[in-house]
This record gives sequence, C-alpha cells and structure tokens, in this order.
Amino acid sequence: MSKIKLQATDGNGGTVSLKGPTTTDGNAEFELTLPANDGSADQYLKTNGSGVLSWAAPASEGTAILSTGESGGSKYLREDGDGTSSWQTVSAGTALTGSTNNTIPTVTGANALQGESTLTYDAGALGITGDSSGDGLSITNNGDHYTSLNFDADRSAANNAIAIIEGKWNNTAVSNIRLESGTDTTNKDDGRVIISTRESGESMAERFRIAEDGKWYKNTKQVLLPLQYFEVNVTGSTNFNTTSSWPDTKQLVTGFTPVKGGSRLWVHSTLQTWWGATSNSSSTDVYARIMATNTSAGSGYNQVWKNSRYAGNFAHNQYYTHDSKHAIFSCVTASDGAQMDFKFQAYMGATLSNDFNLCHTNEYNLVQIWEYDIT
Repeated sequence: MSKIKLQATDGNGGTVSLKGPTTTDGNAEFELTLPANDGSADQYLKTNGSGVLSWAAPASEGTAILSTGESGGSKYLREDGDGTSSWQTVSAGTALTGSTNNTIPTVTGANALQGESTLTYDAGALGITGDSSGDGLSITNNGDHYTSLNFDADRSAANNAIAIIEGKWNNTAVSNIRLESGTDTTNKDDGRVIISTRESGESMAERFRIAEDGKWYKNTKQVLLPLQYFEVNVTGSTNFNTTSSWPDTKQLVTGFTPVKGGSRLWVHSTLQTWWGATSNSSSTDVYARIMATNTSAGSGYNQVWKNSRYAGNFAHNQYYTHDSKHAIFSCVTASDGAQMDFKFQAYMGATLSNDFNLCHTNEYNLVQIWEYDIT
C-alpha cells in the first residue's frame, strides 16, 4: 500500500491521504512512531533520527518580518527591538570633500571626511613597525627640488632639546643627535648641535658640539678648527750685506685677508739665506725676522717672529734654513677684512766680502698661515 486515505468525518467533506515516497534511501524499511498526544499550539513534529516523532516548540529567538509590500532595492531591513523588523530608507552617507589625486582622507571634528594634500597629525607618537632591513620613512621628490625634514618646538629656556634623533639597541638608547635651543630666549633665533654616545656600562655622554657661534667642542673642550688655510711658495731672491737696521727685505705675502678681526694667525715659514763666499775663513751672526701689517700691534709693519744664527766657519756656497716649525709663531689680526702683508728681513753681525741672499731658491721657501678664532 503506497498511501492511506482518510475520509472526513462529514461524509461529504473530502479525504486526506498520507503517501509514502517513491523510494526510500537504500530501499530501507522504517517506521515513524507518532507522539502520544496532540501537542500544543504552534508546535511542530520533530524526529529524533530513529523514527520517533514528538512535538517541539520553535526556538524563542528569531524576529518576525512584517511585510509591508515595499521593495528592498534601495532600503535595508532593520530589527526594531520589539520582535519585529521593518524596511528602512538608506540615509545619505558621509561626504568626502576636497578629494583630488594624491590626497589623504582625514576625519574632522564634525565627523566628516576631508581630503588633504598635506597630512596634519597631532595625536602623539606615530609608529612605523617593519619586519626587514630598510623599512622606515623614505622621502622622495620627483623633480629638481630638495626634500626637507623639519622640527619645530617653542622651547622657553636656553639649551633645551628641539629635536632628538636617537639610536636604540634592543630598546636601549646608545647614541643621539640633539638639536638644541641657544641662549637667546627673547629672539629665539640661535641654536646648537650636540652628538652623544654611550659606552658600555656608562650613561649617555656628550662627545661633540657645534656651538651657536660656530665653535667646535670635543667632550666639552673647544677644538680649534682653522677659519682658513693659506700657503705660498716664495719666488725670487734679494741680496743683503749689512749689519744694521734690518734694511734688506724680501716680500713674502701681499693681501692676505683674515676672516675675522681679532683672530689668531699661526704662521709656519721655511725660508733660506745663502752665503756665496769662496772661502770659509770668515764667520758672522745672521739675524732674520718676519714682519706683518695690520696686527694687533698696529697698522704698519711690526715684528711677529725673529731668530738668529751663528754661522761659525761654515763652508762657502751653503744654505741656512730659518725654519719656524719648532716655534710656530702667532699674531693677532686687527679687524675684519683688514688685509695683511708679510715680509722677510735679515742682517749680519759683521760685514763680509760676499753678499748673503734671501730666498735663494724657489724650492725651499714656503709660508703657511692658519687662522683660528680663539677669542
């Protein structure tokens, strides 16, 4: 029998049939056991998977969807909180203003989105976490222009850090470069740079500093770096044969211009005198000095270095080098831009038959000048 037909209680009310499937899974034979009662309202028949049926109530969760006949094409379904749902019109979204190519979207205080060509971020530290060498911040300018990394801080006191570029080893600071405010807290227009490192087991310590006035310091002590270096190889020669008043002169340098007035010049000279005597029967003292103009001693020529030489019975046709390398002499400049001239003078302790010669050869007559600011 493939179905059971039940007659309605009223003979004219029709019939209800229970019909089996065309085939069962694997052509199996199974039976369904009905529950022992008629259940409660809104319950449904539930199987235990072994053919036993029972009445069960639907889960309490779930929301009834009330159909209003509206289309959901431009609307969304909202749960109303009372066990029902309803169709709602989609409200206008947040508009993005100022959006052009290569702008960055930011959120304004009015919960609006705005495209910015430059990013302003004021919420504190901005972290970049990488996982390979070379990760970090890269600034590229696609054109004939420079790139820039600027730090700006309105510090109220002198010698305070404006920016710190710091290196850490496993989260321990081991080196840094500090860009600091200077001493003028009124105009706030001066500054200095400090480089610090850390030795194992020690605290971070300053190693090098460039001060507001451009002076350099190493471990807080000033390092003398020349403002300029000047060198000239003296050519030509001058004969002399006199015993008084430094009358014979060889011009060494003309028009040397100091960078800063009041600076100190260290001058190294290697200058020769030559005696062309044909015999060694005579002897004399030879005195030599260097004169300079526009020193702290005055505008005219003033002596800045002097030495003497007792020749004894030295051989004829012999050089004598007046070398200041063992006592590099110094002089103080007069004022900014005041050009200085240097000359070499010599005389003998006794008049000899043959002249001496100042700067006899070009090869060995050298003047070197270093200018330092130690004021």
